[in-house]
Amino acid sequence: YATYVEDFEDMELTATGATSAQGKFTNWTLVGSAKVVECGTANAGAGAQACGMIRSSELINDALPWAVNGLTYTFYNPTTSTATIRTYYRTNGSTLWTIMPTDTGLESVSVAGGSASDIAFNMELAEGTQVRIVEYTGHRTNLCYLDDITLFTAVEEVPQPGDFNADGTVDVSDVTILLNALLNDTTTAAMDLDGDGKVDVSDVTVLINFVLG
Repeated sequence: YATYVEDFEDMELTATGATSAQGKFTNWTLVGSAKVVECGTANAGAGAQACGMIRSSELINDALPWAVNGLTYTFYNPTTSTATIRTYYRTNGSTLWTIMPTDTGLESVSVAGGSASDIAFNMELAEGTQVRIVEYTGHRTNLCYLDDITLFTAVEEVPQPGDFNADGTVDVSDVTILLNALLNDTTTAAMDLDGDGKVDVSDVTVLINFVLG
C-alpha cells in the first residue's frame, strides 16, 4: 500500500470555520471551533501542529482524488472531560453522511481525559469520497488534538519480466513456459522480452541468459 499522511505541519494556522484549507493530499473544511493550531508537546502526533477541536467541532476533507483501502488517525485529549469521536463518510454526489465503524466495529470512540487513541478503519472508500471527523462530546472550551490522518491506497504490483508463473522468481520453469508457448503458438505480449515486437527464439535466449546470470 501507498500511504498519505496529513500531519498539519505544512498548513497555515487557521481561524475557526476555515474552508478549503490546503493540506498535503486534499483541502479541509473546519467546522464549528475546529482550527489548525500550534500545540507544542500537547500533540497527538510527532510535530508541532494539529487540528484543535472542542465539543461539536468537525473536520471534513474535499473529495478524495483516489480510492482508499484504509484510514487511521490519532486523537489526543489533554482535557479533564471524556471526548467521544465519530467518523462519517459520503460518496461523491451524496448529501447524506453514513457512520464509519472502526476496525473493531465501534461507531463511537471514547477518549478519556489525559489520554490518546489511535483510531483505525478498514473500510474501502471510493474515489471522490469525503470523510467527516466529529468531536461529538467533550470539553466545551479546552482543545483536543486530531493528528496524523493516514490514508492507505492499493498499489498495483508490477510483475517481474519473465516471471510467467508469477511465483516471484525467474527460473527454469519460466523458460519451460516460454518454450511451450512458442511451440503451441500461445505467446503473449509479455513474452517479448527483447522488445522487438515479436516473440521468438531470441526471447528464449534473453530469458536463459537472465536465469544463468
